Amino acid sequence: MISIEQILDDDFIAEYKKAVLLSIFKKIIIRTNKDDKYRKRVSNLFKQTYNRVTTVKLIVQQDFDCELSDEEAKLMDTWFRANQSKQNRRKPISKEEKVYLKNIQNGKCLSCGCDLGEDTSKIHVDHIIPWMLVGDELPDNYQALCETCNECKSSRTDYMIAKKLKLI
Repeated sequence: MISIEQILDDDFIAEYKKAVLLSIFKKIIIRTNKDDKYRKRVSNLFKQTYNRVTTVKLIVQQDFDCELSDEEAKLMDTWFRANQSKQNRRKPISKEEKVYLKNIQNGKCLSCGCDLGEDTSKIHVDHIIPWMLVGDELPDNYQALCETCNECKSSRTDYMIAKKLKLI
């Protein structure tokens, strides 16, 4: 049996913080896609600023009553920039990219740890931050997953937390 202290290790806390940031970011993006008035407000805030990090902090503070650190706001601004330059189509993933990902992950699915095997057609390349939010615009936003984990994750931003807690 595992204790709560063992579950709440530094990696879990870091993953939890990232999931919270992604959840906030996802809500902002969904709202900007649905609400023209909100999209114009956010767009104008970014256009009028000299400091995007401060603007991200302001948006999150006003809309979620949450204070971000400079580091968190810089990360979220990276996501905003990726979202703003997102293309309408996914980039095809080559066999070489799949092999590269598999090799840097020691041939294992990053989620469940199973062996990915030799057949690259069975390796699923997943966007760590869902494609719907940032497209293919972020470097290092890919991970190799087995088919089962990729289908379970889908576009979830809290997948690794739910997996660690055995909720999925």
